[in-house]
Amino acid sequence: MNSFLLGLGANVGDPVAQLAEAVQRLGGVVEITGVSGVYRTEPIGFLEQPDFYNLVVLARSEPSP
Repeated sequence: MNSFLLGLGANVGDPVAQLAEAVQRLGGVVEITGVSGVYRTEPIGFLEQPDFYNLVVLARSEPSP
């Protein structure tokens, strides 16, 4: 099995719900072994947008990512 980290982020609509759904869907194709808490960050570059909500997923899969 290959382990890897995925960084996920969203900043439109309901970002926290979108992140939860993304983690759930990822669980259908890879083995999720850990999920960080959600953290909020300010946008970089194009500043006239909402803050981002982010998390990191630790996962494993048989084929390499």
